[in-house]
Amino acid sequence: MKWSLDDGAHWKDFIPGEKIIYGIAVLHTDYSEYLDYNDWLELQKLIDDKYEPSLATHLVAQANNLMEHCNFEFALVTAVTAFEIAVEEYLRKAWEDKGANEEISSLISAINKLSLINKVDLICVSLNDVSLDCIEHAKKAISKRNKVVHEGLRLPRTTDTKDKLRGLISVIDALLGLPKLRHPLANAGNAIGLPKQWKGKKLSLPPTSGST
Repeated sequence: MKWSLDDGAHWKDFIPGEKIIYGIAVLHTDYSEYLDYNDWLELQKLIDDKYEPSLATHLVAQANNLMEHCNFEFALVTAVTAFEIAVEEYLRKAWEDKGANEEISSLISAINKLSLINKVDLICVSLNDVSLDCIEHAKKAISKRNKVVHEGLRLPRTTDTKDKLRGLISVIDALLGLPKLRHPLANAGNAIGLPKQWKGKKLSLPPTSGST
């Protein structure tokens, strides 16, 4: 085989360089975030009950989608906004459940004066489904928000940034009090790499049947 760079005036032997391996890289093996049969049944019940997602629910879903497409700055700003609204929804529900008395009103007023990071510490005490790691990640994510908005900070494209965002999203999920919010991961798509890059890596593919 030969090749030419000058419309056939001169030809050289085609000598391949280093081998390239094409593969499908799936960056996760946990499909628990995807809908299964029971989830579809629950969705049907929610539809029958005329369920309408709140603004915070819409925003946290949008934040997760932005994060999975590595739009970290947009994801962070959206997630922090979702957190602020989720806190308001959480406090409003507590106020209604406790009978809307003056004591509860005073407590909510005091909480509203706290910084967002202090709100995470205070409110998460009452949330059973949030790990300490998620709480710490959430606080670190919130602390970056002002720099992103006011100083144009670019967040590093690393798993550490994703961990912080996921921590904040987990806190918001718990605040919203829904049975289980699903946040499917974005498809990693096709990937090309040298043999030495694939060596030792575990590649996996989604199940071919019985999945949703």
